[in-house]
Amino acid sequence: MTTPQPEWTIEFYTDARGRSAVREFVNGLPTPDRAKVRNVLRLLREFGVLLKLPHARHIERGLWELRPGAIRLFYFAHTGRRFVILHGFRKKTRRTPRREITTAERRRAEFLAASPHEKTETEEKTERENNERQSQHPLRGLGSRADARLRVPCCRRGTGARLPGSPVAHHARVDSRGVGSESGHQTA
Repeated sequence: MTTPQPEWTIEFYTDARGRSAVREFVNGLPTPDRAKVRNVLRLLREFGVLLKLPHARHIERGLWELRPGAIRLFYFAHTGRRFVILHGFRKKTRRTPRREITTAERRRAEFLAASPHEKTETEEKTERENNERQSQHPLRGLGSRADARLRVPCCRRGTGARLPGSPVAHHARVDSRGVGSESGHQTA
């Protein structure tokens, strides 16, 4: 039998003056819409990052939207099993207006600037993936052979030249085994 995971916590974005526009938006909704919002927030608290369509959808770069009916609430996952609800609006068109996404992104940037010592779950995951990718890079540690494969044009004839810092000669040709030989290239 597995141990149940602790629930996620949900907090609403609050600006520097202590005002929470998203909480005011939710509290100003009619009762049936507020009930839908409460229900989808309960699902988010219970299922966390596993919550998908029709209740939640990824928008871009770690920004997600909750979808209780025609209401949209933008949020992101933050450290410590925590979600931050950034912005809410009533959707009236098929596509999400760009200004609404921009508002949520701006608020996320303000929130993260206020707590610079903490990284979002998405930032931590991206950093881990980048570190893994760098350690498993196929050209890592090959020295001049890797540099020779990454040749760039050096003159009007378009022959390859070494990259800065590479020990391969200026107009050397490198075969598939990595063995170099001088070419008869003339720049006249």
